[in-house]
Amino acid sequence: ITMFEGNYYRWVVEPGSHTIAAIGVSSASITIQAQAGSIYFVHYRVEGSVRTGVVNSTLKLTDDQAGRALVRQAVLLQTR
Repeated sequence: ITMFEGNYYRWVVEPGSHTIAAIGVSSASITIQAQAGSIYFVHYRVEGSVRTGVVNSTLKLTDDQAGRALVRQAVLLQTR
């Protein structure tokens, strides 16, 4: 799946351990211990410029309020 600024994905998963990985010039991953009935927001950030290219990427768990604010500004690409 390709991510672009201003897009998001929504995945519904079973409780348990789930790993999200960003693979490319700069790789990142995060593992979440999902609990039934919970919602988790993971923010994917890519740093760099046209001149330097991608220099770093991170995946970080974001609090509920910040996650919902980011989703309100974004476009849903896929639900799984």
